[in-house]
Amino acid sequence: MIRRPGSSACAMLLAAGLLLVGCSRQETAWRDASQADSETAYAAYLDAHPAGAHASEARQRLAELREQQEWQRALRLDTPESYQRYLAAHPHGRFGDAARARLAEFLGDRTTDGVVAPATAALPERAVEPESAAAAPATGTLLAEAAGTGWRVQLGAFGEGEQAARDAWRDLRAGHPELLGQLVPRVDVVSRDGRSLWRLQAGPVSEPRAREICAGLATRGARCIVVSD
Repeated sequence: MIRRPGSSACAMLLAAGLLLVGCSRQETAWRDASQADSETAYAAYLDAHPAGAHASEARQRLAELREQQEWQRALRLDTPESYQRYLAAHPHGRFGDAARARLAEFLGDRTTDGVVAPATAALPERAVEPESAAAAPATGTLLAEAAGTGWRVQLGAFGEGEQAARDAWRDLRAGHPELLGQLVPRVDVVSRDGRSLWRLQAGPVSEPRAREICAGLATRGARCIVVSD
């Protein structure tokens, strides 16, 4: 085989030229994405250059934009459920403190040393039945509150009605049986600024156990606060 002089050098130059063209296209794509600064633009860049020089920056900015969009949706809806959904998706997000503060306003809770004390309900408290009582109607039937005093874990507040709280309890207990399986659920109704909220709590337990449950749920992305009876 006869190798022509300079053939290796030509191949290297060709490879270098192709590399430069690829880099130029990638930089152009990144410049376009940065100028547009939108989810669509960054997603398009990542589709075309998943291992590109700016892939990490694109993913970070894409995550920021998506979180901001979810936060704006929570503000627009301005319901306990919307803030709870934001916190479930972004427990350490940029707007986490604002979301928790708004939730506290809805619940009428006051935080002291990390413990949220229950608000005084403007409407009478009502307790939901355990899910084992399948024959009971969804609303209107009350259970006597579990005997004794102590602490509870609050798992959410719902503006959509008691059934929404009951459904949430069913899902949470099914998803975390080792933490919630032995607890008795309770939904109490509070009215603030002409709006009714159904707060889902479960217990009663000791304060250390309530904190342990909330810590366990928090590691799994579920919202939980400790409340005193």
